[in-house]
Amino acid sequence: MKKQFTTIVIIAGLIFCSIGGYFGFKFAKSTLDKDLTYLSHRIDELFHSKDVIQDGHAETLRGEETKFGYNVYGGGFTIHRLSKESGGYVKSKLTAGNITWLKGKYENTEWGRRPTYRPEADEAYSKEFRYLLKGTEKEPNYAYTRETFTEIKDFPGSFEAEYYVIIQTEHPTESYLTKNGEWWFNYDTYKLTYNETKQFYLIGLDDSKSKALTIKDTAIGSGIGLLLTIVFAFLIRLAIPNTGKGESIFNKKWRNIESNSIITIEPKLFGKNKVTLIEKEKINRGLAKITENGNSIHLSFTDSEIFYRLKNITNQKLEMENLASDTLVKFELLGSNAYKQNEPEQENKTNDNQNNSDNTKSLD
Repeated sequence: MKKQFTTIVIIAGLIFCSIGGYFGFKFAKSTLDKDLTYLSHRIDELFHSKDVIQDGHAETLRGEETKFGYNVYGGGFTIHRLSKESGGYVKSKLTAGNITWLKGKYENTEWGRRPTYRPEADEAYSKEFRYLLKGTEKEPNYAYTRETFTEIKDFPGSFEAEYYVIIQTEHPTESYLTKNGEWWFNYDTYKLTYNETKQFYLIGLDDSKSKALTIKDTAIGSGIGLLLTIVFAFLIRLAIPNTGKGESIFNKKWRNIESNSIITIEPKLFGKNKVTLIEKEKINRGLAKITENGNSIHLSFTDSEIFYRLKNITNQKLEMENLASDTLVKFELLGSNAYKQNEPEQENKTNDNQNNSDNTKSLD
């Protein structure tokens, strides 16, 4: 019975701990999913339901005009752009480049010297800044999003979560960490260039934090399963009486040395042990209830009941007191001959020695 109880508790423990660990793992995954959703939602709020956003500032132009163009030392304009691309985000910075004059301010024609209406450098940069940022009235640039300059410029900045971070990494298809490019606009009188710097960012999982979370939640789930196992074992123990010393009686054939009857008790759950009594070739089956740590044994048959008090038990001998008749009943393991009686010859020798002793006393 003890083995059955232990087996049940071990199996229940494995089941409860496995289920608890599984739900702990699922809870950790749910936490990570919520964390990712939270971060993605914050970024989506920045994008305002767009795939590309940008904002920029016109800046004081610093440079030097020459006969051939305008060399920029700084200023002009700066535009920051952020776009969704390849499962991540591309952050671009557009800045003013140099101007190459294609014509002078005046040109000679057959009608004489005429102005080319070539714009001044600051006017040219202002025109391209407006076009790059907002487009035209006929073709507006819907990527323009007001008051996002700082957030795009500092991206990822504060865009992070507990278990997810935005990291700069290599672009999955174009294979760059930082990419510099130069673009230009060609007009009749001049060519204006602007520079673009691109970086690729991706939402990444913080492995150390996520592993710690998964281990913690899985351990908590398994711990809850262990507590449930303890409670389950306690309830089972309440339902299954502790047979104690009576454990040694089970699954053995015991022969009553006086009546020659044979009794066998098979352990069953919840204390409903089966008992089989073979007496004078008659088989009688019933239930055996063992209580008081195995000291009290109650055998119940359809036509009778027997109450025993356990006195002594060894591997081959069993001695119990019949509470109804107040007699000691001795059993031995079938085939062991544990209570071997004296042989007849030995009994005769004992009787002769006793007679001789009595005769000697009479002569004296």
